[in-house]
Amino acid sequence: MRDNNRQVRKMTTLSRKLLGFVAVGLSALLLITNGCSGSENDRIKVSTEAPPALNPREAKALSLAATKVLHEASRARRALQGEAPKPEEALRRLEQGLTLIHIIENTVPWNKVKTEIKAGELVYRNDETDNQAFIPISDSLLALDALVPETDGKAVGGTLPKPPVIERSELGYVALFLDVSLAKEKLETAARQVRADNIQGASESLLAVQTDGVIFELAEVELPLEDAAANLKLAEYDISENLIDAAAVNLTAAAESLEAYELGEGRYAAEARHMHQEIDTLVESLGDSTVSAQGRSGVEEKIAAWWQEIAGWLGPME
Repeated sequence: MRDNNRQVRKMTTLSRKLLGFVAVGLSALLLITNGCSGSENDRIKVSTEAPPALNPREAKALSLAATKVLHEASRARRALQGEAPKPEEALRRLEQGLTLIHIIENTVPWNKVKTEIKAGELVYRNDETDNQAFIPISDSLLALDALVPETDGKAVGGTLPKPPVIERSELGYVALFLDVSLAKEKLETAARQVRADNIQGASESLLAVQTDGVIFELAEVELPLEDAAANLKLAEYDISENLIDAAAVNLTAAAESLEAYELGEGRYAAEARHMHQEIDTLVESLGDSTVSAQGRSGVEEKIAAWWQEIAGWLGPME
């Protein structure tokens, strides 16, 4: 039996905004200090010039282009497989993929950054071109459940072992990025290999686009709303298993996290306060409301709805 007082493991803080900066390969400092900083009386001055960031529509189009690069690589590799490879079709797909790469390279707004630092007559100047791009393909908010077996997994007396139970539930942002530099290198290599009739080599290069060229990021955070959502997910599972005391513990923890969020006067403080009050009411009436399976089903739905609402508050930032 699980410990009803178990605590959700603390998660590593990584904001979605920072994740967005990683996606386009620029430091936050360069974005924030774009232009000249300081006044005429300052002894040291910093001036940085960088193109503006993409707007949401442009960012979405860029992600679609990155996704299509993987699509073309997959179709090119498929054309080389089987007993009758089709090198002409593979080359056509490779050219399409490289065209998309060129579009991405011409679109990313951070390819050149100029920096100037002055102190009296001393001047530092630097022009940098960043040739490595990590373009986001997709991102999503997921409940990450850790499962543990109730038994050793062996059948006892001819009966099947019990299914695993959820030991903890966490909230995380899962994102996939395309390494544009690597994808370009592998597509160009594959094209040369196809022209040299090295079908096996070209197939391996294309596979590398889909494996080494795709970066997986998991951002786990420890903010109050994430803690609240994690405890709600645990409580939902507890109710489904008729573990009423455990559900009460996790619901109370969720309410406490929401209260902490309220004190921070976040954007959804009013909604969090209302949800906090609803959870308190549910905990007080939990025994009466879960007498029947139908009653438990209603409570599950209510908790799931709260989780979905918090997930909406935590949605990807534009």
